[in-house]
Amino acid sequence: MSDKSGKTGTDASEPPILVADDLTLATASGQTLVEGIGFALRRGESIGLVGESGSGKSLTLRAVLGLLPKGVTITRGSVRHSVRSAMVFQDPRGALDPLCPVVKQVAEVVRYRQNKNRREARAEALKLLGLLGLPESLAREDRYPNQLSGGQCQRIVIALALACRPDILLCDEPTTALDVTVQRQIIDLIARLQSELGFAMIFVTHNLAIAAEMCSRLIVMKQGRVVEEGPSVDVLTAPRDPYTRMLIEALLQLPETAGAAGTDPALTGNANRLNGERTDAEAANHPSLSGEDGSGASTSDEPSAVEAAKAPSESAENAARKEDSAISDSETESQFPTLGSNTEGEDPR
Repeated sequence: MSDKSGKTGTDASEPPILVADDLTLATASGQTLVEGIGFALRRGESIGLVGESGSGKSLTLRAVLGLLPKGVTITRGSVRHSVRSAMVFQDPRGALDPLCPVVKQVAEVVRYRQNKNRREARAEALKLLGLLGLPESLAREDRYPNQLSGGQCQRIVIALALACRPDILLCDEPTTALDVTVQRQIIDLIARLQSELGFAMIFVTHNLAIAAEMCSRLIVMKQGRVVEEGPSVDVLTAPRDPYTRMLIEALLQLPETAGAAGTDPALTGNANRLNGERTDAEAANHPSLSGEDGSGASTSDEPSAVEAAKAPSESAENAARKEDSAISDSETESQFPTLGSNTEGEDPR
């Protein structure tokens, strides 16, 4: 069960699927990097690890995955789980093979992790990419990572993780390297996928606002130690530790402009747009902003004449960024209608 924000409700009586007990990590020289971390994760639950850079968040995540950097070891405590886990890395381009087309990369993971032949693996990969809202043109012509936008590359990385059919999805600051508008898309996408697929999640970020939206519980880390933890609402509304209060106070907010004396209406409109709102005048003058049916989604898939005229002169990455931003949730259900249509003649092995 999940609410509108994508947070998944869990039964406290259900046994955890992952337990970190007094987890301590240190270098070969004896320097302690993470000390005494402990938490339990239940099926469908979301835990956020938050804190400044260097607080030990990513190292904790890598310890869960069993992928610690060279020279870093578990010196005390343990991480126990018997379910599948997969990771979404911070840098999408760095996580992909630049010399291999992206559909082929996803198909290879499907083939080896789900024990399918090549034809079945490609069909499953295309189905997964359609679920993630990637352009259906990938089914006809595969592309290399440098031909895709940053948001599309991050969707590919998420597809690689989901191809492992994980019970736990580990997200290591998956939105940090992306534009603000693309961050919103990826956050909504991960929340929707968790609601649909039911995996548990550990979400690492230095942004407390993102963690609070994505996770039901927060663990605040500083210099390798936990300084505060609890339900997201409690941590945000009644923080106990001064460091947590500092993180909350550091969140940037839009200035209040609506209704202020002497406020320029144009500035108010800009503030509303930054918050994802549209003015009545904009909706009346530009029906495409609200959709012909008033639902808020565009009802046309066709590019404008201006976009069509500019397209030949754009780079592949800029074109991919436009393509990525045009994808809406309502369109993802109709992506890749004939998954096996282009797989004729392929080696079924």
